[in-house]
Amino acid sequence: MFWQLQMAFGKNFYPQLNQTYRAMLNTEKNELNSDQVKIQNFIIHASKISGYNLAPFFQEWGLQPAKENKNIISKYQRLTKPIWNNIIEESTKEHPIVQKIVPIKKIASTKEIAAKNVTINFGDEFKTMSAIKKIFTVPNLSDDEKITVVADYNSAVNTFLKDKNTLLVPVELKIAQKNKIPNIQRYLFKLNKLNNTIVFQGISDGYKGIIGLHSQDKVIKFDGNSEEIHYYFKHEMYYTIKIKNNLGELIKDIVITGDQNFAEIIKKHDLTNGIKYDENYQIEIIPAEGNCVQIFNNDKYQPLNDPKTYIIKNNNLVEIK
Repeated sequence: MFWQLQMAFGKNFYPQLNQTYRAMLNTEKNELNSDQVKIQNFIIHASKISGYNLAPFFQEWGLQPAKENKNIISKYQRLTKPIWNNIIEESTKEHPIVQKIVPIKKIASTKEIAAKNVTINFGDEFKTMSAIKKIFTVPNLSDDEKITVVADYNSAVNTFLKDKNTLLVPVELKIAQKNKIPNIQRYLFKLNKLNNTIVFQGISDGYKGIIGLHSQDKVIKFDGNSEEIHYYFKHEMYYTIKIKNNLGELIKDIVITGDQNFAEIIKKHDLTNGIKYDENYQIEIIPAEGNCVQIFNNDKYQPLNDPKTYIIKNNNLVEIK
């Protein structure tokens, strides 16, 4: 299958595909958490690089594009040649079934972008140009240039749990330009102290996810990786997270089993943008094991060995005893 694609689209096909994967943000790569997801992602990227809807090709190999992905790749040209009939033998190497030779694309401009010497907070997002300019010096952009910035809080907390050194957050800046391969630049920013954050760990004390208060936006933020939490607890509750509003009404009841991961839980419970909070909101945490959940304040942590409930007072998590 892989050789057939090179025969159909030329020697530039895989270098271009490789550049596309390299240009993915780590947050995007973390979503490739199963073989099926990786297959669907490959179908999309291969179609994009070739400029053709490769659904018929992959179907010949028994790989069916998901319905939503069929819609994505339907915008590309239709195949006019049976490229799946390419055979790896000398006669075919000399006369392959060629659909189109993929040209080499240049990498997008790097621009003169410099990181500022600033400290960021857990949960800070950089979705607008004004937010991006708080941490980067950005020149004027042309109409076909787009900048995307994502902070990888998972890596920061994971590293901090291992060595307890200064919290450094990897921040990825992607510059995209029409008909060019995106340019990725990576930076490290200092993170403010871990205040009012709850860290979730799994097997061998490995980091799995985090909840924290973003006081400026008044949002309970959620983040986490795509690693299985604890295979000993397959189909069994490992953590329960209950969130109540200021009237005491339950608004989220999240049961997380050992065979799940935080990334899928965040999607399942629509937590990508967090939960807006007011004074007296409550967060209850029920752990299955001692020391698998920790609450951080000023980088100092306290393990949760029993169920605990916290009420939000003046943008702080205060334990209800």
